[in-house]
Amino acid sequence: MNSFHVNQLNKVLNYIDASLSDDLNLEKLASVGNYSAFHFHRLFSAYTGETLNSYINHCKIPN
Repeated sequence: MNSFHVNQLNKVLNYIDASLSDDLNLEKLASVGNYSAFHFHRLFSAYTGETLNSYINHCKIPN
């Protein structure tokens, strides 16, 4: 994965971490990364190894 995608996906991950109490839907997060929903979900899954909803749920679970 090239550095542009890595930077954009890290931007989205930071947004998720800062906004866990907000409504985090696919369309909103795709727009944060400047992607279409389809392309974003494909890249996100490849980068994190899990779906967007699964990732958000793991982040919401207290340690």
